[in-house]
Amino acid sequence: MKIRNNTLIEINRKDVKDGVFVAPKGIESTDISIDDDVYIQTVIFEEGLKKICDDSFARCGDLEKVVLPEGVIEIGETAFRDCRELKQINLPDSLEELGQSCFLGCDLLKEITLPEKLKEIKRATFFDCTYLHKINLGKNIKKIGTSAFFGCEKLQSIELPDSVTIIDVNAFTNCESLKKIKLSEKLSFIMSGAFCNCYGLEEIKIPESVKQIHTNAFKNCRMLSKVQFSNNIQKVYANSFDFINFKYLIKNGGEIYLSKGEDIKGEIVEINKDNADIINILISNYEVKDIILQDIKKNNVYKILYQYLYENLGKDDFNYFVKNKNLKFFKQFNFDGIAEKDVRAFIKIYFVLGGFLPPVKEIHKSKNGKVQVVTVDYAQKVGEFLLEKIKTKELLLSEMNLMFRTLKFGEFNSVFTKFFLNKENFKKLMVEESIEFGFISKCFNDFNSFQKGNTSNKGSQRQLQPTVEKFKDFFLAQHFTGINETNRRISDVIFPYFINQESFDLAVKIDRERREKNIRDSLLLEDLKEEDVFIQISKYKDQIEKLNKKILGVLIDLSNKQYTFEWLKKSDPVNFILGKLCTCCAHLQGFGYGIMKASIVHPDVQNLVIRNERGDIIAKSTLYINRDQRYGVFNNVEVNDRISDEDKKIIYAKYKKAVRMFAEQYNKENPQKPLLQINVGMNANDLEALIRKYNKRSSEILKAIDYSIYRTNNEISSGDSGLSQYIIWQKEKDKNREQTL
Repeated sequence: MKIRNNTLIEINRKDVKDGVFVAPKGIESTDISIDDDVYIQTVIFEEGLKKICDDSFARCGDLEKVVLPEGVIEIGETAFRDCRELKQINLPDSLEELGQSCFLGCDLLKEITLPEKLKEIKRATFFDCTYLHKINLGKNIKKIGTSAFFGCEKLQSIELPDSVTIIDVNAFTNCESLKKIKLSEKLSFIMSGAFCNCYGLEEIKIPESVKQIHTNAFKNCRMLSKVQFSNNIQKVYANSFDFINFKYLIKNGGEIYLSKGEDIKGEIVEINKDNADIINILISNYEVKDIILQDIKKNNVYKILYQYLYENLGKDDFNYFVKNKNLKFFKQFNFDGIAEKDVRAFIKIYFVLGGFLPPVKEIHKSKNGKVQVVTVDYAQKVGEFLLEKIKTKELLLSEMNLMFRTLKFGEFNSVFTKFFLNKENFKKLMVEESIEFGFISKCFNDFNSFQKGNTSNKGSQRQLQPTVEKFKDFFLAQHFTGINETNRRISDVIFPYFINQESFDLAVKIDRERREKNIRDSLLLEDLKEEDVFIQISKYKDQIEKLNKKILGVLIDLSNKQYTFEWLKKSDPVNFILGKLCTCCAHLQGFGYGIMKASIVHPDVQNLVIRNERGDIIAKSTLYINRDQRYGVFNNVEVNDRISDEDKKIIYAKYKKAVRMFAEQYNKENPQKPLLQINVGMNANDLEALIRKYNKRSSEILKAIDYSIYRTNNEISSGDSGLSQYIIWQKEKDKNREQTL
């Protein structure tokens, strides 16, 4: 026997007596290598073992029994894969992780109990354990992984603990003998093929917690005679059940059943070949049942319409469509002889243009600045326009899939619709479409990205009107010249906000200056990690007691909305486009170019940003630190102009938290010269009202750097903190902690 680095054990014939191998003591993590001529039936591990490494006993064809000591934390991937004779293994209470495919192909493993600390059954853990008939899952399993019990042919029943939230793809596929299963009351998703080919399954109750049942989840469950749902179900994907094998869809109060018999009382829909493939929609949207069934009886195209929109809309949006649809013009189109793929493609473009919308109210602003509310019927505009183009053969229904196959199903955008319906634009679009099918689809798919850069470069970032020529330039500027591994990230970030080569070259030059000066990435030595006030509430007890209910409510909103702050690293190319994101001029082509550049190349300047729940940056503030005089100055706070006043309150609270945490960390790192005060400039400050309400005006204007020294010939801004400043943070003089709101 050889032990190398206390990990690898090489087992030869002399280490095994009567088929039993006893592992040496004192090994915490072990990998196994077994000579080809070694016969092992039993393996016994001593105390002290914490991990069995990947593949340790894989394909050990004679192994029948494994004894593990308490203290084992992890068994690696495929550790006992294809141990065809393995019948017995104890999993100690200390075990926290079973690697994927751990017992794959262990044919004779009949029973197993999982420890309470185990949280997940990973991919293919018990794949093809054909004789496994009894398993205790414990109380804390949260996820049944992909193909976890695939092919466990003898498994007859299983009870999922209420900790399980997801049954992943093919988790119980081909469990042919499975008759009964109790699903978790916290289960949210039943993924594709989860119980496919479970021929013996007789009935199933879907808990109220389940939101979605994916494709083929209960496919080929031949004995399934009753399925019970709740009204909470949001989406039952096509082919999730063999609907045609059931006879009735029944609603009784808050419960919905699929049934082969008439033993359930309630409102009944008889299932037949004409409506079987629409039943999955009715289950999730039973309140619109009558509308759907009535429409598909009138026109077979409506069945395609409902199926297609159901596949692409959430429950609420689908219900809204069914109840508020406008088919007045859609029903005038003649789809006779048109392939279903072309019908679906037409439905897609018709939908995104607003062809199904009821009249909507919009706020229009005239040239003289007068605002009025106008009712617009986009269904009429779109319907009449497309009917005319099809009549004149400028559009062909038979070419819809060629044109719109790549069109992404998205939300209605009135700006794009107006652009598309403009006759001159349409002519130009069709010219481009004749050169290459899919040009219109590209315009729609990339419309939001295109519009980001389709703005003026002034501080107001006024949105400009889209044109076909601008789209062509946008698509041509797929990349800049001179891209390499060092600057590729810059190219990816600034496009599409800036598509000219000059902007790219300028950004590369600034980044090169940062690297040549060896500028540190952050004002702090250690990355600042955000804390949750509500997790560590005791730390902030004194401060919270001082808060009035209004501000405490703001903090609660902040927690709910999951806004986060980030001190953006100087090497992050997002610094080049912050002005575009936050509706200000601090970007590559703006008057605030100097502020943008200083945040990248000046060692004492850095950007603070606030992100929304989607991760989009919606606010920024640029901080300068005077290390010798021990103060800091934020230029101002810039917020995207689409942010509401209510959300600005949340941004303000998050901004205050970010400043406080920065000051605390900075003073820990610089105890000899800690910061005494941080001010914020009030010129063009989007949080001005909130800052004035909750902070004191600074009697002294703290001097920031002159940002204009970084300007080019056209940019003139020297900063916004020179006229008026408020104190955003101040170190308390008589205490060892910083002052916070």
